[in-house]
Formats: sequence, structure tokens, C-alpha cells
Amino acid sequence: MITLQHDFINLLKLKAKPNVSFADEIARMLNISVDSAYRRIRCETDLSLNEAKLLADYYKVSLQNLFMPQQRDFGFVYRAFDRKTLSFERYLTSIIDDLKSIRDADEKSIIYCAKDIPIFHHFQVPELAAFKIFYWMKEVLQLSKYKNTVFSESLIDDKFIEMGQKAKHLYAALPSIEIWTEETVHSTLKQLFYFHKNQLISNTALTVKLFEALNNVISKIAEQSKQEYKVLNHADSKKGGTYQLYLSKMPVSNNTIFVNTDNTFSTYITHNTLNVLMTSNPEFCRETQFYTSNLINNSTVLNQKHATEHHDFFNLILKTINHYKNQII
Repeated sequence: MITLQHDFINLLKLKAKPNVSFADEIARMLNISVDSAYRRIRCETDLSLNEAKLLADYYKVSLQNLFMPQQRDFGFVYRAFDRKTLSFERYLTSIIDDLKSIRDADEKSIIYCAKDIPIFHHFQVPELAAFKIFYWMKEVLQLSKYKNTVFSESLIDDKFIEMGQKAKHLYAALPSIEIWTEETVHSTLKQLFYFHKNQLISNTALTVKLFEALNNVISKIAEQSKQEYKVLNHADSKKGGTYQLYLSKMPVSNNTIFVNTDNTFSTYITHNTLNVLMTSNPEFCRETQFYTSNLINNSTVLNQKHATEHHDFFNLILKTINHYKNQII
């Protein structure tokens, strides 16, 4: 039992903030004295199950991984949109909190295998962000509030756009690799075209504006991938985190995000578009690392050195956007 507690404490230390006393944090979380916290850290006093659960939840580690490290029945944290409270704000807050946690690590990296355009990019242009939120609310979550409505920008609370832009800004500051395919943009294109065809956008001019917004987002991504860094503020081109965009020859079956924070690995997999499965199980993360490395090895990085491939890929996307747009004009 001491060995398990020792391993558990070491796992918590990896997740702890470097600028905060670990013992003070444990004492605060468990409502005990600092001396009592130190005794638990040194394994002189056993942690109760309730205490272990509190700490595991706070530091976002899986107790199942600790007790059954060789089991293939991996433990996942499932983060789903809460249909009872209908709180999109809470959903965005959870994304922001995760990004802050990554930001606060000394060593960090993100590999994003993108079946769809990563959510953060949509918030580079408010009109497109508003449409995507409306689409999620109406079609994915089937919220009754949106059942008989058509899209207009005023329907979406400005607070959601602001929170999404905060998430985008945090992501822009982090080093990341994205792996796209030629299909990555298609889901957003088809959503726009479907909504227009079924008269779920208030007018044709707004549909055209949305296609132009998507064109704008893709152009920004093209520029950032060429220079291999993200931009924190497009107004002054302030540099953000390093950015490598790969074009995969292999299909990407889902949105998978592999995160490394100070050599602690986590995997996020999207489920039903908005919901997320997350695990830090070492074996699962090793398999994810192998999968992402294999994708990268079978991909071309779209940067200045591969200018022809970069031009061809983004030119194809922009032509496809214009093709869809021209069908509705």
C-alpha cells in the first residue's frame, strides 16, 4: 500500500504547479494541517479513499491507472456537455482551464490530429465562431431553444465568442503540431452548404459572409503554417507558439489530441463532436504517441521549405470554398 501511495504522490507532484507549495496545496484540499500533509506525502500516514479521490479529481489523474496499470480496461474521464444546465459557458471554461494547465508547465507540447478544423481556429473570425456554436446547439445537441430558429449572428451570446477567443489566444501561445488531411475542412463546408440549402441561415448574403469568413480563417492558417509560428494578435502579428502543420497521406479517423506537460502525457479524443474522453493511462498514451508519430512520418510538413506542397494544399482548399460559395450566389 505504501508503494501505491508513493507512486500516487509522485504522480500528483508531476501535476502540481511549480510556484505553489505542494504540502500547502494538499493541506488546503484535504482541510488538514501542513504537518499532516507532509506525513501523507512521506507515506507515514495512509491516505483515505476519500482523500485520494479528492486529490485525484483536483490534479486530474486516474486512480484506475494506478491500481491496474497493466489492465487494458483503461480509465477515461468523460467530459460531456451538460444537457441539464445547458451551460455552454461551463463547457468553454473547462477548455480554458485545460489550456491554462498546459501553459503553466515548464515543458509542453500538443499534437492535434484533426479530422475537423481544430475548434480554436474558428474563433479567429467571430462570424464563423457564431455559426459553429449555433450548429452545435441546434444539430448536435438538439437543444429545444434552437429547434425552430434560423442562424443569425445576434442569436449567439457575445460572452461565448469572448470565451472562445480567450481559448484561441491561449492555444496560440502554445507550441503545437497539427495533422490535417484533404478532408479536414469538408465538415464545416458541408455544414454551411446544408444550412443554406435548408434555409437555416437567415439570408444568402449572410451565407456568403460565412464562406468568406472560412476563407479568411484558412488564409490565416496558411500564413502561420508557412512561418511556423502562431500569431497572438493579427493586428500587430505578435508571435505566439511554434506551429507545424502536416498534411497526412493517411486518413485521420477522429480528433485526437496528444499532450505532453513535463513528461506527463494525456490523450483527448472527441466523442459526438463536442464531448471529450481524456486519459493519462501510460499504455494508452504510448499507443497514441506511436500513432501520432506514424502519422507524422507519413506526412509532409507544410512550411516555407515545402512551398509547392503548401501552395497546392491551400490553393485546393480555397478553390473548394469558392466552389461551394459560387453555388449559392
